[in-house]
Amino acid sequence: MHHEVVIGNSRGSETLEAVMGRSGSMARAATAEGAAKPELVFLSVPFFAVPELTDLADWSGKIVVDTTNQFAAADPWRGRTP
Repeated sequence: MHHEVVIGNSRGSETLEAVMGRSGSMARAATAEGAAKPELVFLSVPFFAVPELTDLADWSGKIVVDTTNQFAAADPWRGRTP
């Protein structure tokens, strides 16, 4: 069984090119809004970002698998060049 996978982030789908190159033909990049449209959503964001997602989509009737990480403070770009 194969499933279509939609991956999105707050920085835009163009920032996901490297990930898409390794993800296979059933995966596509999208905006965060686009990634929140399917009936099954895996939410993987730092804890402090969760409130920003409330208006992202109509969450009613969806299955949301929350893998949120409760970082007290997170800087994903620390030590990296964006």
